[in-house]
Amino acid sequence: MLFTIAEDETTLPIACLEACLGRSVILDQRLSRLAPLVTPLADNLVISPSAALTPLAAAPATESAVAADTVIICGESTGTRASTANNTPQQAVAASPSSSRGSTFQQQVSHHMVCDYRDAATAGEDPSCEVGDPQHWCCPAAQAVAVMARAHTIGGWEQQQTHRSLIPYLQEETGELIAAITQLVEQDPATEQDLAGELADLLLQVLFHAEITRRRGEANFFTLCELFIEKLRTRAPYLFDGTSHRVDPDIQDAIWQEAKQRR
Repeated sequence: MLFTIAEDETTLPIACLEACLGRSVILDQRLSRLAPLVTPLADNLVISPSAALTPLAAAPATESAVAADTVIICGESTGTRASTANNTPQQAVAASPSSSRGSTFQQQVSHHMVCDYRDAATAGEDPSCEVGDPQHWCCPAAQAVAVMARAHTIGGWEQQQTHRSLIPYLQEETGELIAAITQLVEQDPATEQDLAGELADLLLQVLFHAEITRRRGEANFFTLCELFIEKLRTRAPYLFDGTSHRVDPDIQDAIWQEAKQRR
C-alpha cells in the first residue's frame, strides 16, 4: 500500500495506521518525526530518503513493484498537496514470494542509508556507521541504542561492566532524579530542564542494561519497549480499544488489579 501524507502533518490517518499493523513499513525521511506512531504497529520499519520515494509515489499503482506486505508512506510538500488523495491507499501489485524481499523498490534505495530500527545496535557496532548523524536514524531512540552499542564495542570500561556492577550507578541516578523531582517548580523552565537531564541519565542506565542483555542473545531495548506495550494491553486495554473518554481512576485500578490476578 502507498500513502501520501503532507510533510507538515503531525499525525497519520487511521487507515494508514491500520495498514501498518504487522507489515513492513518504509517511511519518508521528511516524516521521520512520525516514526514513534508506526514503531509499535509495524513488523519492520525503515526510513528512506525522500528522493528514493518520489518516483514510486508518482508511478501508477499497477506499475509499482512493492511487496504485498509492505506499506510505503511518502511525504508531500504542503503546496502540492492534493485535496482528496492524501489519505487514500493505493494497492500495490504483489511481488512473487521469491522476490518479495528483493523488489525493484528495495534495489532502487539500496544505495541510500536506510536504517531499520531493530538493527540499530548491530549498526552501532559497525565502525563505518555514523552513530552521531541523526539523519541515519528513524528516531532518536534508535540512535541512542546505536550509540550505546558503540560504547560497549570500543569502550574498555563499558566492556567490564555487569548488571551487578552497575547497581551503584543506578542507585545514584535514581537518587538524583528523586532530588530533581522534589526541587521541581511548576512552570519553571530551569527545574524542568534539570528533571529532563536526570531522566536522560536514568535512561542511560536502562540502555546500558539492555545492551548487556542483548549481547547475551536475550532481550534488547526494543524488546523492552514491546514488553511495555504488551503489559499495557492487558493492564490498560482501554488504551488500545478506541476509548476516547476519560477513564475513571477507580475503573483503571480495578482493571489493573484484575489483570495482575490473571497473570
